[in-house]
Amino acid sequence: MVTVHSKSIGIHLHMPMIADGIGVPMEKLRIVQNHAGGTFGYKFSPTNEAILGAAGCPRG
Repeated sequence: MVTVHSKSIGIHLHMPMIADGIGVPMEKLRIVQNHAGGTFGYKFSPTNEAILGAAGCPRG
């Protein structure tokens, strides 16, 4: 299981993009939305999440 924490407001839209990008099935990916309050932290595009997920994803 790969867990990614993100401040995005579109985590359900990002899940398939990140899963495809790091080669992990969606059932093995969990994305947790971090609360930032109000519109602070507004983010709608996955940027660093896939890179961080790939770095923390065990291979082998």
